[in-house]
Amino acid sequence: MDLTKKTPQQFVVFVLMLFFFSFQFSDASAQVVYKGTVMSENEKKPLVLVTVKLQQQQRDTISNEKGIFEIHATEQPDTLIFSHIGYNTKKISTTSFKDGQTVLLNEDNFTLGEVQISLKKEHEVLGKFSYDQANYMKRAILLKIYAMRKSK
Repeated sequence: MDLTKKTPQQFVVFVLMLFFFSFQFSDASAQVVYKGTVMSENEKKPLVLVTVKLQQQQRDTISNEKGIFEIHATEQPDTLIFSHIGYNTKKISTTSFKDGQTVLLNEDNFTLGEVQISLKKEHEVLGKFSYDQANYMKRAILLKIYAMRKSK
């Protein structure tokens, strides 16, 4: 059978199959948009630059200056993850998320550990530096770490 010569019936069957399969694939990749606002729970103010991520689909976005976000996804069940510096991360299932929902994030109260600063003598600092002359085309390298400090 010559594939270049098709009968009208074969052409109609081909077009109908193409039409049918195009709807099958469009249903499989149906898009949904999740929209909402992210606010601080204590102050009830919008949070800017909150990262909103879909866990399974690996898509993300950020909230704008009014705390509003919008993220496009497929209709498969997933988890929305809301994270922001200084706030606890919150997870919400897409099946329970309501369009236009306000998401409240709790402040994360944490304290930084103690930092100790000490001053070392010049020879202690310079003694830690070493170099292999072969790596520097046989030219000596001068370390002038404290040059500005001593010139004053």
